[in-house]
Formats: sequence, C-alpha cells, structure tokens
Amino acid sequence: MRLHFHITAINECSVLIDYSQSTTTQLLPHIGEVSHRLSKQEVDGILNVTPSFNSVLIEYLPFRITQRELMTYLENIVNTIAAKPTIDDTSSSIRLPVFYDERVGPDISTYQNKGISLDKLIEYHTLATYTIGAIGFTPGFAFMQGLNSKLQLPRLKSPRLRIPAGSVAIAENLTAVYPTITPGGWNIIGSCPLSLYDPARSPMIPFEVGMTVRFHSIDESEFIALGGVIPDQWC
Repeated sequence: MRLHFHITAINECSVLIDYSQSTTTQLLPHIGEVSHRLSKQEVDGILNVTPSFNSVLIEYLPFRITQRELMTYLENIVNTIAAKPTIDDTSSSIRLPVFYDERVGPDISTYQNKGISLDKLIEYHTLATYTIGAIGFTPGFAFMQGLNSKLQLPRLKSPRLRIPAGSVAIAENLTAVYPTITPGGWNIIGSCPLSLYDPARSPMIPFEVGMTVRFHSIDESEFIALGGVIPDQWC
C-alpha cells in the first residue's frame, strides 16, 4: 500500500503521524497495526499512542528517547507495515446484537417521517460492515464509518441529558454505541445489551481502531435475556 504521510513534532513530548491521503478502509487497518506495534513498547520512552481516522499521536519521554530518534523509528515502522502485502489481523471483527425498537430508539420516528420503515432501517444498518476510525469522547466510544448514506442524519440540535449505556446511535456518516450513561446528541435507533466498557476487565473495551464491526437484529426476549433494559423514559 502506497502511503503519503508526514511525521511532525507537536510539542517537546509528542509527535504526530499525519496521513495526507483520504480515510479509507485500507488506511484504518494500517493505522491500527501501527498503533498496535507502538503499544508493544519496543522502544523505551513511549507513553501513549492515540490513533484516529488519519493520524496517530505519540506521547513520549524526551529524556528517554530524543525527538530525532523517535521520528526515525516511526518512519521505519510506518514504511515497514505499508510495504507488507497484507495487514496483520491484530484487531479482528466483532458482531454486536441490537434491539431496534422505539422504546430504546426514540429517533426511529425521524426515519419513519422520512419514509424509511423500521424494517428498512434495520436492513440498512445491519447489512453494512463498519470500520472503527477512532475511540474517544467517553471511554470505549468507537466512531464507526461505513454507514449507508440513506441513514445519515445530523446531530440533535439539543443533546439529551442522559443516554442509556448500550444505545446505538447515528450522527452524520458515522454510527456508534454509547458504552456508558452520558449526555449525548446522536440519533438513537436501538440498544445493544452487551457491556462494552468495564474498567475491571482486561481489555476494558472490545474495540480497536481498524477493527470491523457488524450489527445483527435481536428481538425483545433475546434483548432481555442478554441483560438489556428498556428505560422508563428519555430525558
């Protein structure tokens, strides 16, 4: 894979690998493998590695490794991984169950008003394969690209004060699952009953940048059996 990238110093203790090409499903697995390799701490002094859609931020200890040494190391890592015929499967695929229902998806009605039935919404959302481009906002919140253009909606004008954990959401051209209870302004279309963030678990989240995600529809009885809860009200 041919890549155009720049490695620049952000400050005295952080460096950014910036990929100038547009975000594609080929780039994200590459970024995922670069991040996985750097996280192994093969080089003393690397503190944190934060991958995103088209960049990787590396925070380091300048008294352990010089900026020039680190940038040379990063350039070698990026070129080595880019030259490989295939990307290592460091972050496999995951399938998530979702209960699509207006009781757990209050913004389903927005699609119905646009002429998209619940059955069509489920079809469009479950047929796609999504790629995780970034993790942030809250612990374990994975931004997934690959959404069917027919499901794209802007963020809500007024965010809700309390989004239940597991809420499956859409904003612009992305989809995600809220891993914890939090305020939020994305459109909610269903709920995943699985625990996606647990600080006592290792790893704490099941997601990595570059991982692919598929959703599959479940009924209410399966949702409840897997630990799902239908909220009394939305606020």
